[in-house]
Amino acid sequence: MIEKNRGSNLILMKSNINWEKLYDQTLEYLINFAKENKNIKIIFKGKIGIHTEKNFNVNILPKNCSFILGGSGEKFLRDASVVIAFNSMAIFETIASNRNLIIPNFNRESIKKNMLLKLSHQNYLVNTQKQFNKKLNFYLNSKYENSNLSRSDQKILKYYLGSIDGKSGRKVQIFLNKVFNQ
Repeated sequence: MIEKNRGSNLILMKSNINWEKLYDQTLEYLINFAKENKNIKIIFKGKIGIHTEKNFNVNILPKNCSFILGGSGEKFLRDASVVIAFNSMAIFETIASNRNLIIPNFNRESIKKNMLLKLSHQNYLVNTQKQFNKKLNFYLNSKYENSNLSRSDQKILKYYLGSIDGKSGRKVQIFLNKVFNQ
């Protein structure tokens, strides 16, 4: 689920960035898609402290949708046919796990580059509800094939995570052990 104020600088009280319209649109488009595709299971994964069942009306969800609050998304990612994410580490997790990714851009959010994650290509962005539904249908009706990461995806992962080999965490741990054990 999209964080409505992600990217706002709360320390400096610069909270003029608001993704509420994008949040509402994405939610509406997914619910409509779910109603039209009852055989598709959609999981809305919220973040603790950000999303709650109270401000997310679970009563409007079709039966093929569920709301999960908190926890690691890893278990869902493994079986996901497509992940929809915006300005979140879930983007990199999806790219690294070689899953299909859609990034909503219905109001040209990508032009607010100083507040968004930098992507070297725009293939993941969808700008209209029609593009959104078309891409969802394509991914859901295509057989998943594991393939090598594109060069641009490798660059994205290296830029944000420091490596594409999945060993960044271990490298940081080794570095910290060297520093603190001297």
